Amino acid sequence: MARPCNCENVIPNSTWDETQCRLCWFYHHNDRVRKAWDSNASVEMPSTAEQMGSFVSSAAKWAFSGCKRVPLEVHQERMRTCVECEFLKEENRCGVCGCFIKTKTSWVTEKCPIGKWSFYEPRNTEH
Repeated sequence: MARPCNCENVIPNSTWDETQCRLCWFYHHNDRVRKAWDSNASVEMPSTAEQMGSFVSSAAKWAFSGCKRVPLEVHQERMRTCVECEFLKEENRCGVCGCFIKTKTSWVTEKCPIGKWSFYEPRNTEH
């Protein structure tokens, strides 16, 4: 996979925010993706150990949240975003973190590893 953007609108050693190019930020902050883009290869899945560590951490956060899930419309929007993502792998898995997107997109405590969607925060409807 060739590097999809070279605009370099990125702040080194920062967390991503909307003022920066998400793709350029990701290129500078993820060695695995940078190597794949530089060599024009596909992005490799994280190792099994990395995936297990990520899952255990995510599952613990989700359990402490009371196993809360996002509303259906939020889940569907997250899924649409993932299905259209350049990092989607076979079996509906994220090529960046290795998660199964159906599960990851349903948990309130999860966010996209490249910032395409964030943690769910319910909107306050009280006036």
